[in-house]
Amino acid sequence: MKKILFVFIAFLSVSAATAQKKKKNFDEVMNRAGDHIMLQVSSDHWMGAPDSINNHIKPLSRGGNIYVMMDKPFKGTPQLSAAFGIGVSTSSIYFKTMSVGLNSLTTFLPFNNLDTSAHFKKYKLSTAFLELPVELRYTFDPTKETKSIKIALGVKAGVLLNAHTKGKSPEDRNGNSINSYTEKINSKRFINSTRISATARIGYGHYSLFSLFFSSCEKEQTQPNPNATFIIRHTYTAPNNGGTGSGSGDVTNGIVNAVYILDPYLHGSDICQNGQWSFNVKPNPKGAWLAATQDAKTGKVTFKGGSSPATYTITITYTCPDGTSYSGSITITT
Repeated sequence: MKKILFVFIAFLSVSAATAQKKKKNFDEVMNRAGDHIMLQVSSDHWMGAPDSINNHIKPLSRGGNIYVMMDKPFKGTPQLSAAFGIGVSTSSIYFKTMSVGLNSLTTFLPFNNLDTSAHFKKYKLSTAFLELPVELRYTFDPTKETKSIKIALGVKAGVLLNAHTKGKSPEDRNGNSINSYTEKINSKRFINSTRISATARIGYGHYSLFSLFFSSCEKEQTQPNPNATFIIRHTYTAPNNGGTGSGSGDVTNGIVNAVYILDPYLHGSDICQNGQWSFNVKPNPKGAWLAATQDAKTGKVTFKGGSSPATYTITITYTCPDGTSYSGSITITT
């Protein structure tokens, strides 16, 4: 699966300053409203996710961060300052009718479509990182910092603390409650142990908005053999008129009510020998197919279209135990 870009767009960032008169150098630093303690609430999104995943992500995914920062103004330019600190960043992506196999033994992190299966009413994938943020800040009026506009650009280096999925309240395929079971699975196997992110903030006084951008948390994974060949050959018989035919590739002049035998041919080096075959059929809105079955050993699909002209796309997939998959499609137009 292609890399997913995570984007956290925050609703609110709240900073706090503490004025303590213990030591002179402590007062010089802390008497500034220098965003020494930052509490952040974010709306979390994935950019670049395929539709098969993106369509199952709920719109109110969210996160929360807390940082303790030291703010050092530049002597010659008091509007500018550098800040550094430490904190924790958390994120939760909420899904509908989907599960994420964090504890899977496959090569790829599986995202399982549960539209027609039992699923959890509430389900999320959560991560937590220990982070070291660094910012370059500009305050328009450093003499009245609590009433001044300010902007900041920065980077954060993070180390993964935890990754887990959590599901609550199982439901059947029709959305009826099954019980009140809660499932939590912890695993860091598919999540990068470190990350680097870029940040930007703009605000007034103690409040600001921020954005956080970083590359995929998901580890790089082995892709299918690029030299593999996947061809679907076909033969058909039309009982009503006695017609027969054969070939490979798409069928542009098919016959209604014909029975098609779709024979997949997969060839290439280093392809597993004990994978599983599967298939799906997508008819256009005007057409309905009558029957389709598949031979579990050979992957052959026996398909019968409807009695009305239509277009069907049949996709045949071979999936290895490590999660690597190969697919081919054929379009039949009658």
